[in-house]
Amino acid sequence: MASDRLDIIIFGATGYTGKFVVKNAVQLCKEYKLRFGVAGRRQEALEAVIKEFASEIENVPIILADVKDEESLTEMTKQAKIIVNCCGPYRFYGEPVVKACITTHTHHVDVSGEPQYMEKMQLQYNKTAQEAGVYIVSACGFDSIPTDLGIIFTQQKFGGEVNTIETYLKWWTTGDIKGSLLNYGTWESLIYGITHHNELRELRTKLYPIKLPKFTPKLKSKILHRSDVSEGWSTLFLGSDRSVAFRSQRFLYDKYKERPAQVQTYVTFQSFCTFIMITIAAMILALMTRTAFSRNLLLKYPALFSFGFISHENPKWETQKQTHFSVTFKALGWTEKLAEPTDEHTNAPNKKVITKVSGVSPGYDMTSIALILSAITILKEADKIPDNGGVLTPGAAFGKTSLIEQLNKHNIKFEYRISALPHLEKIFLLISQEQKIEFKKSIEVFIMNGISSQCAKLKMYDGEDDKPIMIKKPLPLRALWSDDIEESDLDVPGTPRTPRTSTTGHEKCMFHHDLELDHRPLTREAMLPEMSRSYKLLLNSLGEDPERPGLLKTPERAAKAMLFFTKGYDQTLEDVLNDAIFDEDHDEMVVVKDIEMFSMCEHHLVPFYGKVSIGYLPCKKVLGLSKLARIVEIFSRRLQVQERLTKQIAIAVTKAVQPAGVAVVVEGVHMCMVMRGVQKINSKTVTSTMLGVFRDDPKTREEFLNLVHNK
Repeated sequence: MASDRLDIIIFGATGYTGKFVVKNAVQLCKEYKLRFGVAGRRQEALEAVIKEFASEIENVPIILADVKDEESLTEMTKQAKIIVNCCGPYRFYGEPVVKACITTHTHHVDVSGEPQYMEKMQLQYNKTAQEAGVYIVSACGFDSIPTDLGIIFTQQKFGGEVNTIETYLKWWTTGDIKGSLLNYGTWESLIYGITHHNELRELRTKLYPIKLPKFTPKLKSKILHRSDVSEGWSTLFLGSDRSVAFRSQRFLYDKYKERPAQVQTYVTFQSFCTFIMITIAAMILALMTRTAFSRNLLLKYPALFSFGFISHENPKWETQKQTHFSVTFKALGWTEKLAEPTDEHTNAPNKKVITKVSGVSPGYDMTSIALILSAITILKEADKIPDNGGVLTPGAAFGKTSLIEQLNKHNIKFEYRISALPHLEKIFLLISQEQKIEFKKSIEVFIMNGISSQCAKLKMYDGEDDKPIMIKKPLPLRALWSDDIEESDLDVPGTPRTPRTSTTGHEKCMFHHDLELDHRPLTREAMLPEMSRSYKLLLNSLGEDPERPGLLKTPERAAKAMLFFTKGYDQTLEDVLNDAIFDEDHDEMVVVKDIEMFSMCEHHLVPFYGKVSIGYLPCKKVLGLSKLARIVEIFSRRLQVQERLTKQIAIAVTKAVQPAGVAVVVEGVHMCMVMRGVQKINSKTVTSTMLGVFRDDPKTREEFLNLVHNK
């Protein structure tokens, strides 16, 4: 991808959603030091948008493009690293833009909430997008960032194995509604989505010819009910969230062999009357979309058939600022994670975790922020997104990136909450019995006489309200834990630990936890105390005495070693290249072979080691030879599988010098096959990745392999 391209082009910038995207792109692109342009059909309309929303930026590029003009789309997409597509309905206008992006090797994000369009794009273009090395990610707005990434966030926080996740959407305003709540384009997409709903079954059969295994206990859907996590009347939510979440979970199962969560989505209404009104409206919609005549009535008179929530007039900004949303996630599963995703638990689910995503102006301001941040994440963290390209959901694309953290910084809140009081009472009662300490409990205070007088205030979630709880600082809990108390008894690990954030004013309290969001420390060194405590707990679990002389410093040494083994997480391609890319008129093969490496198997946390051989055919640019070894080190010093390591090295070399082709061969010895399981001492694993001419030309591939194997 040429470096002289604009970072972002916002296509459809003159539409209602597009204007919000431009408004937020001004601040976000300034924050991340990126350049953006705007695109659409009419020069004067684009100039007006810039004048209204981006006047502080000089010379914002304007590109004229029409979705019905293939040549203009090609000209537009080849000028950007990523297209932010705001031109819907996507079932009519989305595919030509996606096709042009793949042709010109340009990434693409949009805010589609149309399952048929999204799944059709995955079926038809996933392979070509992978081959082009571009990401096509839809549903990057209110549909379906909160739900899809909220499910991923919940799974990451669960600390065990998730079986089911139920989501509960709430939407409310804090003032009088003036005008419509949603724009006409959303209504149009909804009408055509219902009209063509029956076509989805055939499409999904082609997309997923092999069905997922059946998991138990099976999640049962509830039509109308009152939930214990969302106050009001809840019923099935028929938006795109569930279909997007299913595709994300299917991707994680196919790619990483992770057990997929069974998901059901609900919407909650404050009153039964509201539920009845919405149900009647939904029934009318379902009936009237069956014929062209009645469908045209729906499109012509949206205010009449939506009870005034949608009209041909755009929503007022004052109304948007007063509109709020939340999605609450109820996850059930087990504290223990089994070896294989299809393994069946013998006991009933024994763990529950509640999380929440919330924000303001979901349809437009929140949507535009999420859309721009999704684009920025692709530009900044492509090495954390799987497969080097493809048509992906937000959960599949961004699950391992910092997007959730960035959304939090921009007031789209992801919260992890627990019901803490029963666990605290259980632990403190245990301490009082073990240490003969007087234990009393009042409404908000745990009083423990006979130990340190230092106090700390905790904000813990209990029921519907956050309560501040006062406790006296006890001895380290690990020293007092009895055999029948497991860490799984706590929804948040009970280990006294170094706080992951330090903004609350009680950093030194040994019970401090950030219950809003569990951020990584600013530096990996800050993880050392917590990791040391974990190793100490591990030694204790093995039946060892961590306090005996030979093991006193073992937890700290092991933690430091693990940080060293995984230091690749702290390094980026730009860090190690350090401008060691040189212009050379050399177009013959460059091969560096037998680069020694070691890594850690992510399945068993035991080493594998071996040699890496790299070859590439330069296109006027060569890379400093030592940098190839540095690239190997970046990706090997992470938790890995050899297949992914091989591909990541090849992709990194491609990104560094844009050669005609790259070939990587890795030969490794896996200690997980030597020390456990089959215990085959002399076995070796060979993996390869061939890109460009090495994949397409058998003679080039053969020449490389001969050079590598020639001793």
